[in-house]
Amino acid sequence: MSPDYARELRAALVDPNAIRLALLPSAKWAKQARGVLVSCPWHDDRSPSCSVRVACDGTISVKCFSCGATGDVLSLIAQVRGL
Repeated sequence: MSPDYARELRAALVDPNAIRLALLPSAKWAKQARGVLVSCPWHDDRSPSCSVRVACDGTISVKCFSCGATGDVLSLIAQVRGL
């Protein structure tokens, strides 16, 4: 893996909007102060209820206020990709 590719990948994995565009392009969404609110991939969602935001440690934090699902960017990727 080239150093430039690794840097781009790391930058994308800490940007909530880039994650939304890459993983959930057709999901309903709304902007938040530190991230985005998206349609939850863990349950059938009619309106955005899942927060994808930058946590205090600089990583991505995911929490659905409807079903209670929580995780990080890797658990979000796993759910969206069916892993």
